[in-house]
Amino acid sequence: MESDRKYDVGSVESAILSETFFEMPVRLRVGEVELLEWQGRGYPLPLLHMATLGLDSMQELRRSGSANLMLPTDGDLFFELSGEDVVIHSTQTDRIAQAKYDELLHAWEEFTARVREFLSKEFPTLETQPYWGQWVKGGDLPDWGQWVKGRDPPY
Repeated sequence: MESDRKYDVGSVESAILSETFFEMPVRLRVGEVELLEWQGRGYPLPLLHMATLGLDSMQELRRSGSANLMLPTDGDLFFELSGEDVVIHSTQTDRIAQAKYDELLHAWEEFTARVREFLSKEFPTLETQPYWGQWVKGGDLPDWGQWVKGRDPPY
């Protein structure tokens, strides 16, 4: 993450920020099962990707009963809803765990809030970035669906 500090992150392209910047070891532990792990520690992943797309995956899971979170470096997290339980399969570690949906959603919401607070404090110019700026300041991400439908781009 130190190498990210040499850039004006407010002017870096949004996809590059999401997929390659702000990388830190991330852990996903359910009960005694470590679903993301590398050399006995968390798996290095971009925080914006994990926070926002992970939370989107939790919402998609509730809507459709299943979701997939592709990890930018290697692997996927597959989520399958069964009643109020979620079966989570990590292809990164080839491990499976089960959690209550509400507990997993709450944990992801807390993680996302911590990422937002951390990035706002450590990278204040991110608030000026056309796509990520509103999110870092506490708002929602722009609606890309409207842009895909031919309306003005969300930035």
